Amino acid sequence: MDAIKVGLAFGGLILVGLFAALWVGRTFVNGQICDLVVGPFPKGVPVNALMNLDPDSPFLDRLGALRGIMSTIGKLRADDLRPKEKRFTDEQRLAIFEAEAGPALMKVSKCPDFIMDRGHYFGEALSDADKVDLIAFLKTL
Repeated sequence: MDAIKVGLAFGGLILVGLFAALWVGRTFVNGQICDLVVGPFPKGVPVNALMNLDPDSPFLDRLGALRGIMSTIGKLRADDLRPKEKRFTDEQRLAIFEAEAGPALMKVSKCPDFIMDRGHYFGEALSDADKVDLIAFLKTL
């Protein structure tokens, strides 16, 4: 009989602990405990660099990308504590991001081409006469 009471008490404690953890998690997600701050990310960082991570890339490569991001954030947050006249410029902040996180993020990116509608370089190697002929041909289509 004592084992049943101990089991019920233990189960009750686990249930109370689970509800407490869920309540704390809900209030954190709702922003009632503290603010969740991610960053700072320097001005000019392409959003695609962060959003196109390939979940099927090797684990160590993803870990390297996370390390690069965290290293950049750490350096930029430390810079934010310096006096304004001694802080990095926007260009320097972007250069830090590119050096620390850029290569690792490109390694795990699903889409490493961030320039949309860049076009192609088909006619670049043509002579001027060939370009004129090509334009004339395209006008007939």
